[in-house]
Amino acid sequence: MGYVFFIYLCPRLEREIDNQNRFNRDYSHLKCYILVWRLRKINYQKVIEKMKKLFLVAAFAMVSAFASAQFAVGVHTLYGTDVANLGIGVRARYDINDQFRADGNFNYYFKKNGLEFWDINANLHYLFNITDRFAAYPLGGLGYVNASRSYDFPEYIGGKLVTTRRTDTDGRLGVNLGGGVDFQLTDDLYLNGEVKYQIASGYNQAVMSAGIVYKF
Repeated sequence: MGYVFFIYLCPRLEREIDNQNRFNRDYSHLKCYILVWRLRKINYQKVIEKMKKLFLVAAFAMVSAFASAQFAVGVHTLYGTDVANLGIGVRARYDINDQFRADGNFNYYFKKNGLEFWDINANLHYLFNITDRFAAYPLGGLGYVNASRSYDFPEYIGGKLVTTRRTDTDGRLGVNLGGGVDFQLTDDLYLNGEVKYQIASGYNQAVMSAGIVYKF
């Protein structure tokens, strides 16, 4: 009896399983159709416009944060004892907090006796606010100095003595140690004076500078 029942039941089970598999396949296809239909309904232009607005909001927030974070730029004149010459420079500052300030500057010394000299520096200041308008700071940082010397070099070319112009260039990494002062003229404008010693192999020198700084 059990065997006969099993023979009777097997075909029905197979049909049920086959129907279930067919239903699963049809349901999967239906989900794909629904997904494609929804994707076709999306207005991609509106999505792009929303992304643009989000980008503009994020950019505005970044600019506002940057503007509120005491950024300053300045110009100055300077004198280097090793190059024994005057130069000009530009700087940018960023107030990390009330005590620490990052300072980057580029200096170019006027060409003298065939020597051309420039340097770029990244320093950290620690501020002492002595009065409401006067502040002093020690500084330390790194720098890169570059020196180029041009000279006339006599040589024989084709049996004739001629003079050619040659240029030798050398660059060194170094360390900066020193200090400076700021005096506030207006809410945004400052006088700045600075003295530092530049330690770079073959190019050690004291550098004195004076200039103005505008704070945003």
